[in-house]
Amino acid sequence: MSKKEAIIKAKEVLKLVWDGNIPVRPAQIAQDLFVEQKSSDGTKHRCKIIVAPGDKEDFLNISSSVSFISSKDPVFMIEYSPNEIIYRQNFTIAHSLGHIILGHVNENNSKSHSDFIIDNDDSEKYDASFFALELLMPEMIVRDVFPSVKSIQQFAEFFKVSVPAVTTRLKHLGII
Repeated sequence: MSKKEAIIKAKEVLKLVWDGNIPVRPAQIAQDLFVEQKSSDGTKHRCKIIVAPGDKEDFLNISSSVSFISSKDPVFMIEYSPNEIIYRQNFTIAHSLGHIILGHVNENNSKSHSDFIIDNDDSEKYDASFFALELLMPEMIVRDVFPSVKSIQQFAEFFKVSVPAVTTRLKHLGII
């Protein structure tokens, strides 16, 4: 999958379940979605996504964990660090949702992250990050709002994301 395809998938998710409010609430979006997943025996399942804070001690050195739990009613599970600020939690949840939507997580492959540095060395992480940027800062809203903001910090506060996330998003869109 490419960065472009990841952004298209994020736009599709927004169209399906986003209520149009800013800031985007990635946990609510994830919980409102159902994702089709094949189990190892080839059975297709319509899976819910559960989003929950992880145990504080377990999440001292990681930001997120996302997995597929195969059971009678299989689900995807996104756990995030309760030790981090809401801006970081928002990106963590959106990024983890990206891994699910982009097909990176299944019963044989889970993900956990300690950082979200966007680099091309890990294509799945890279694509999930651009999915998260589009989900949290939809292009149409960014282009509409940016001319009226006085600073990058104000922009970050508006979307409830970090300044580095805003800077990456604005650079990617060719705004700065």
